[in-house]
Amino acid sequence: MNAAGTPAASAGNSVEGRVVIITGGSRGIGLGIARHAGRHGASLVITGRRQERLDAASAELADDYSKAKKFLNWKPKINFDQLISEMIESEIKN
Repeated sequence: MNAAGTPAASAGNSVEGRVVIITGGSRGIGLGIARHAGRHGASLVITGRRQERLDAASAELADDYSKAKKFLNWKPKINFDQLISEMIESEIKN
């Protein structure tokens, strides 16, 4: 347990040095998860359907966590496999 009384994460559960992909990461719970993962050393990839929200969240996360990146998921009916494939392709190009 840590000082707050919650169980401490074991080394196997740490996000430090890992890439965390958060769908819906531009606001609400998704943005909260992105902030939490960023504080704990994760590289972040967030998705969202609204460009202005995604830009705002991405700017905030990039200011706080240098490993944050954004990925715009603007396709309303995209499936998860397509989303992951496009994110990987985007990372390869950059």
